Amino acid sequence: MLWRMVRRRGRARPQIRRFIVVGLDGQDPRITDRLMAEGKLPNFARLAAAGSYSRLRTVFPSLSPVAWSSFSTGTNPGMHNIFDFVERDRKSYLPKQASVEIGKLERTMKLGRWRIPLERPALRLLRKSKPFWTLLGEHDIWSTVLRVPITFPPDRFYGAQLSAMMVPDLLGALGTFLHYTTRPGSAAVASSMPTSTCWPRPVRSRARRASVMPCAANMPLTMSAIATPRRNGGPSAAPVMLMSPPSAWMTAS
Repeated sequence: MLWRMVRRRGRARPQIRRFIVVGLDGQDPRITDRLMAEGKLPNFARLAAAGSYSRLRTVFPSLSPVAWSSFSTGTNPGMHNIFDFVERDRKSYLPKQASVEIGKLERTMKLGRWRIPLERPALRLLRKSKPFWTLLGEHDIWSTVLRVPITFPPDRFYGAQLSAMMVPDLLGALGTFLHYTTRPGSAAVASSMPTSTCWPRPVRSRARRASVMPCAANMPLTMSAIATPRRNGGPSAAPVMLMSPPSAWMTAS
């Protein structure tokens, strides 16, 4: 901390004290322009008039994890290595997360139907290139990054970070899904995936009817990560378990 204070004294005074970036995922600029012209988005119009307003071309493929990775690093997908939500496992060809690699737990303790881990799994962020908050931290500029996608596990930088989209759940995936099928052999395929539950159903009628399936018991707890600064300037990640509220899925049978 003393070394940072000495370095800051020799630098020029910044022109602004605080710079805030607000990102809205999936916001259509055409709808935004129309609503601003109709006076239905007065706060957006006020911000555009007070500063600058221009459109930005999105990335290809135009998916949220790809676009947010380009936003944070200023590079294209070929540089930051994020092309989709998931990618295929080259050994099994099953889908896996494209942004984080989770190691296996070798030491566990069984307590009835529960398996308690005795060690931490290895976590590795698969996004490459440096995000801009890391570059700012290298120049002793503090950044607070709240709920920006593709930030798990948290970066080591001078600041604080709360992860968001693409944070794995306690099963190491993006959620548990239900697979309704009458195809023979599908249960064996689904059982090989730890985040799926196969429900074989006989064909009773050609008519399609909707049924509500409560998924509170099948959905695992979500795991978020909070990075807080340490005395030497680097963050320390602390996993926090957040229980999802009971909900229901609408499925067709």
